[in-house]
Amino acid sequence: MAADISGSRPCGPETRHAEIDRSFTKRRRHRKAEIYQRTRTLAPVLPALARTAATERERSRAMLEAALAVA
Repeated sequence: MAADISGSRPCGPETRHAEIDRSFTKRRRHRKAEIYQRTRTLAPVLPALARTAATERERSRAMLEAALAVA
């Protein structure tokens, strides 16, 4: 196996492959951490969001019924 110019570590196809694997694993771990953090951040407001959606749905239904009754 040949050494790189600085001689600090070997280079070759298997070394590049290992570096790519580490890079991929690190990115995947970081992406998962971001998703989990987003879930932890948004979980407390989910009940309020569900209540608001249900209220708006009922309000829209009432307005539609009123509009259909006029037409």
